[in-house]
Amino acid sequence: MAKQKTLLLFLLSAIIYSNISAQLFNNQYSDDSTTYYIRFWNTSLTNLSHEWIYSKINPNINTSNPTNDVIVSDVEMENLLKTKYPALRLELSARAKEIYKNYLQNQAEARMAKAIFVKYRKIFEDSLVAHGIPKEIAFTTFALTAMQNKARGYTGAAGYWQIPYTYSRKAGLQIDSYVDERLDVLKSTSAAIKTLNDFYGIYSDWKLTLAAFTCDPSNVNKSIRRNDNIVDFYYIYPSLPYFGRDVVDAITASILFFEYDKSSYSIDYISRVDTVDISRKLHFTQICELLNLDINEIRFLNPIFKFDFVPAINHIYPLYIPKGNLAKFNILEDSIYAYKDSLLFNIKPHSIPVIAVAKPVVAEEVEEPFESSKAIYYNVKRGDNLGLISGWYEVSISQLQEWNNIKSSRSLQVGKKIKIYVPSARAKYYEKINKMSLSEKRRLAAGGSSKSTSTSKTTSSKSSHKTIYYTVKKGDTIGSIAKKYSGVSNSDIIKWNHISDPRKIQVGQKLKIQR
Repeated sequence: MAKQKTLLLFLLSAIIYSNISAQLFNNQYSDDSTTYYIRFWNTSLTNLSHEWIYSKINPNINTSNPTNDVIVSDVEMENLLKTKYPALRLELSARAKEIYKNYLQNQAEARMAKAIFVKYRKIFEDSLVAHGIPKEIAFTTFALTAMQNKARGYTGAAGYWQIPYTYSRKAGLQIDSYVDERLDVLKSTSAAIKTLNDFYGIYSDWKLTLAAFTCDPSNVNKSIRRNDNIVDFYYIYPSLPYFGRDVVDAITASILFFEYDKSSYSIDYISRVDTVDISRKLHFTQICELLNLDINEIRFLNPIFKFDFVPAINHIYPLYIPKGNLAKFNILEDSIYAYKDSLLFNIKPHSIPVIAVAKPVVAEEVEEPFESSKAIYYNVKRGDNLGLISGWYEVSISQLQEWNNIKSSRSLQVGKKIKIYVPSARAKYYEKINKMSLSEKRRLAAGGSSKSTSTSKTTSSKSSHKTIYYTVKKGDTIGSIAKKYSGVSNSDIIKWNHISDPRKIQVGQKLKIQR
């Protein structure tokens, strides 16, 4: 009898626990207005309002009909979906109408997201159509993220396309502690296209392909098996994971919102940009303060960098800056890299991830001195820091730290002798720097020269330099060419070739390089 009572109590406890668990799950992910999708989309919409681009959206209100409300019957909406968007064979389901209603309830904010989508819509649609994908799948971006590029999904998916890590890596995108290329509009679109085409090759149905894109093919296959192997999206919908199953209905609702909302919000910002190649560690603060740029605009133009930091170690990254600043960057390039670097890069070199390149490299590997190098010494003076010294001698901060066993920039004391390895052929030139005044060294960092250094360089070049010629290629700058040759600076190339304006070098032009 006692055993029966114990068993009965156990069964009652299990039933109660099961009911409570089910209730909690239903409360969290029920099929009403508080479902996962709607809460996630609304949260993304709220976060969008904090983005820099949001302040550039101009709401053009129709004074005769401020809300632009359009009352449309279900029949008319169904006909629109069938005639104008036939490729996906979308249905006006109850769930699609519910999501559409949510868009209307958040109409003002949703129009802001709509304005951003319109900015990228042609890029999305042209790319999809070029690879045989229906153009209406472009609405996936609006449907999944409310055009909040930094939105993070339940599975860790990111970017406008909400691409999971695994698919992104298969598509060749870089994702690490510092960079996430899923936030790059063009690269993420290419990755999405590759993934979509791969999945369409499995299902031959775009709705199931979209379900696999957001839920994973394994979950789609399980749902098909659980539903008597019926291969139909709307039939298996209830069995799909809550975090991705609403994608088709959300696309349907997005199409309806764009078709029937007559607002004409616009973005008062045109992304005219110049591209600079970053070959050394760079913090956004360095380029923004020296070029007088808005750091929020730089973040918007370069969303792939997670911490305002370009980890250009053994890798060159493109950085987009507002048009009209390229020439200034080329002139101040060395100064930009050196600006506040000791303060901004007070991190251990091995904490920066290795980027995959053609030849394997090791993150902890210390940079070696130049071939045929000579050790010279510099006496630290008041106001000096590793960033300034590295700029004057055209070496890296990590090299200075390694050669002199410097653990922290705070250990750099006035009067301390710093060992520096420089090319033997230019040792006399670099030895002069130790005797220069602060103003002379500043001119040196800015690309100028003093009489003494000029004389030294001339003498050195006559005695031991070998002259070679470099043919300018498309995309070359004085700075990028100088980096190809150890110990050669921007000012060297400018002087050797009597260049009056570094911005006006021509493709095919031959430049003299002395080594």
